Amino acid sequence: MRLPPPLAPGACIGLAAPSGPVPGRELQEAVHYLEQRGYSTAVGAHALQRDAQFGYLAGTDHERAHDLQQLWLNPQVDALFCLRGGYGAMRLLPLLDVQAMQRVTKPFLGYSDITTLHLLLNGGGLATYYGPNAGGLQRLNAAASACLWGMLEQTMQGVLPAEPESMQTLQGGSTEGRLAGGCLCLLAHACGTPLQPNLDGCIVALEDVGEPLYRIDRFITQLLLSGVLQNAAGFVAGTVTRWENEEASPRPDNLLQLWLDRLGPLNKPILAGFPFGHEPDPLTIPLGRRAALNADARSLTLLPD
Repeated sequence: MRLPPPLAPGACIGLAAPSGPVPGRELQEAVHYLEQRGYSTAVGAHALQRDAQFGYLAGTDHERAHDLQQLWLNPQVDALFCLRGGYGAMRLLPLLDVQAMQRVTKPFLGYSDITTLHLLLNGGGLATYYGPNAGGLQRLNAAASACLWGMLEQTMQGVLPAEPESMQTLQGGSTEGRLAGGCLCLLAHACGTPLQPNLDGCIVALEDVGEPLYRIDRFITQLLLSGVLQNAAGFVAGTVTRWENEEASPRPDNLLQLWLDRLGPLNKPILAGFPFGHEPDPLTIPLGRRAALNADARSLTLLPD
């Protein structure tokens, strides 16, 4: 797996909206934040567009694909940060020069719907950063911000700064492997497509937002029936933010029970409650990096490659 180089002072960061529409103020805040940190920015030409027919998309498929590919392939752009998630990245795949994109080595950041693009780039052998979209960088607390920039600027190693008491060991044990995963529903929807993930030997990180328990069950079951989880090395389960709002009579342990019910029979270490993804202050997970999971100690450690 190729590791992207650390960001150098003054680097140019591209900003694209491959999925949902971006409010103008959010873009302005992202540009201001990055420039205050010493970077220049290159904003996709259609970053503030909204598709006239489908308002949940940031411009047409061709506009979003153009911005994404133009910024990613531009040698003057040193990294690409996605502005927002939502929905729409899957629609771009037929319009992208996948082979050309997979040959590029630079930092790529985003989460949620951006899982699709992580799968595309990871499939070409590039490690990427599953972390906050650019529109929310200025709102991160100190720990989440230090984690993000420690990876982007220094290729951080060591234990990720998650509080052990905030997590739970669902199945004990320790293991090593490359980190993989992302947003659960996007991973499930990739099954049967050219982006179906190969998770053999990987520590699989899973999270989502706003889904009732039966849908979480269905997504995991689809991954199981597709055969992509059986040979994983272990699992890091985040949360499914606001799942309780989708249930008539939620109990605090319902989600934990579901993780254990679906993943427990695989007899792999399972650590639940890791703070990444759709969290107010998510830690960044470098997909493709080697890591050690110790479910008993409730720790995830980045290893040298």
